[in-house]
Amino acid sequence: MKDILLAIGVVFFAYYFLVFLCVVCSFIKSYLTDSMVKNCIKSGDMDFPRLTVIKPLKGKDSWLYGNLESFFLQDYPGYLEIILAVRSEKDAALSEVAKLKEDHPNVKVRVVVSQPENKITEKLNNILSALSIAEGEVMLFSDADVYLRNKNVLKNIVAYLGLPGVAAVCSGYSQTNISTSLINRIFSFYISWGSTLLQTCNVFKRDFFLGGFFCARKSLLESIGSFDGISKYITEDFALARKIIRRTGLKCVFTFENVLVRRDEDSFSGWNNRLARYFLSCRIIMPMVALMIFPVSAFFLFFLVLYGIFTGYFLIASCMFISASLLRSLMLIIANYINKVNKADLTIFLFPLVDLLIFKEGLFGFFDRRVEWGDYIYKVNKKGVIIDKTLTSETIKC
Repeated sequence: MKDILLAIGVVFFAYYFLVFLCVVCSFIKSYLTDSMVKNCIKSGDMDFPRLTVIKPLKGKDSWLYGNLESFFLQDYPGYLEIILAVRSEKDAALSEVAKLKEDHPNVKVRVVVSQPENKITEKLNNILSALSIAEGEVMLFSDADVYLRNKNVLKNIVAYLGLPGVAAVCSGYSQTNISTSLINRIFSFYISWGSTLLQTCNVFKRDFFLGGFFCARKSLLESIGSFDGISKYITEDFALARKIIRRTGLKCVFTFENVLVRRDEDSFSGWNNRLARYFLSCRIIMPMVALMIFPVSAFFLFFLVLYGIFTGYFLIASCMFISASLLRSLMLIIANYINKVNKADLTIFLFPLVDLLIFKEGLFGFFDRRVEWGDYIYKVNKKGVIIDKTLTSETIKC
């Protein structure tokens, strides 16, 4: 038993080391691509197409004004319009929009109120309403909690569309961990960790993107039927990427730098629901990617505990676990250094606890595929298709 458990521990340690090498290689490749794109921009040889930014909104928090303003301050060389989509004329976000219009009168901004549609998610309903009036050649879709850290982000991401064979471009996420709440600090680091692995996967398998911040040409979206057939999926962004790849044979790529996610502190259950949807998305839509990002540290921790119990070699088990954690920490330090957020601290050693939550979702998700998102609890089949949705208890009380 001792030899078996030790062998399993070595295998998991080797896995961490392999992922570390993949992360380093992907960063190098992404950096070289990013340098090439920025050199093209500096040369002045690039024509920038008309750009429409579509942002679905719902409610407001303390970060909303600053997040939206970062788009209003962009230095985009061509035509730029921003369409903000809400589901109600009484939405609290509209008060912030009014302030932004007053503070930035030279920015073209339109607001669209979407009509409720029972068969699709609220976010996609808002996106489709905005898309119907968009005038740009390139559509950029962005969540409300996305913040652009400099004035060149839109210019850079659109420039990536000029690379050969590229159909869509997205950016990964980094989330600030300025919160004093331990739970929010842990999950903020976890967002950066997950995004880093997805960026790594994309270098080797370019058939997916993240829906929080991505762009594609409007003509390409129209040629594949836009979001037709996508609305039935709980993970419409992954489903759209797969549709683009299959219909066009082109690829989806990540930019080198992440966008910043800024939102008010979330509860433990709120974070758990977000992680559940995140992993459910990967397992259903991108099984090969899910295999790479599957929380092996949960297994690793479990087997090391067994190793210590059955052999009494707690010191060896602890050293192996700490070594694997240090490798993971080094990957995080590299990722956060490049993206200039979140200095690593001892919080990262609590990641196995979050991994156990993801492992639970991955295991029980095979039997009970339910995801709470927004005001609804969605029930999906094994392919990620929405088969039923019900209002949450909090929404019913309201």
